[in-house]
Amino acid sequence: MDWTYVDDIIDGLLAMGIKEETVGEAINLGSGKEHRVIDMANMVNELTLGERSKFYKDIS
Repeated sequence: MDWTYVDDIIDGLLAMGIKEETVGEAINLGSGKEHRVIDMANMVNELTLGERSKFYKDIS
């Protein structure tokens, strides 16, 4: 999943809106870096100094 700040998307949309060259063009506003949800959840857990929780459940 590509995580991008809302402000960055808004800036990109505004920039596209004022340029005639962008009419009809496909524009990628993502960061291009993929991050797994489990990794983000673990990072939040570590940053908040919370007790380490198990976020992964095998559903196979």
